[in-house]
Amino acid sequence: PASKTNNLLRCRDLTNAVWIKTNCTPLKTQTGIDGLASGCSLLTATAADATCLQTITAAATAACSGFWVKRSAGTGSIYITRDGGISWTDITSLINSSTFTCVKIENTSVINPQVGFKIATSGDAIIVDAGLNHAGTQLCEPIFTTTAAVTRNAEVLTYQTSGNFSDTAGTILA
Repeated sequence: PASKTNNLLRCRDLTNAVWIKTNCTPLKTQTGIDGLASGCSLLTATAADATCLQTITAAATAACSGFWVKRSAGTGSIYITRDGGISWTDITSLINSSTFTCVKIENTSVINPQVGFKIATSGDAIIVDAGLNHAGTQLCEPIFTTTAAVTRNAEVLTYQTSGNFSDTAGTILA
């Protein structure tokens, strides 16, 4: 995979001040996708249409945002956004209460994206882990962040050919 930089800060901790919450309560008490106890956040709506958003300073370019989400309580609608709620993507039918599901918005161009959630029904709750926002057209695997953006370098595969490979004979098995 190509090099990617996740510029969504505190991607597992929605209690942090970089996340602007309206009518919702976050707690960092949930087991994350990697099995870490208290590794990710529970987000509970305290009123209808609760939101939790983070603004990212970035130029307009093709980019993606996504999260690993699991429902904790309720059956109401859950949405994600990259544009601060100008448009919402309904993820209700994608998530369940037993496994994390990767939900995403890919290949959109927004100046200074506002990334996050809307929970339609008061009392409903979701578990959120491994938030991502990076340039590109397809969402990559999780890159955990805290106080700063984190870059994962591109993978480079190499093989010592001298003494191990012939241009004229032999078989290669991978």
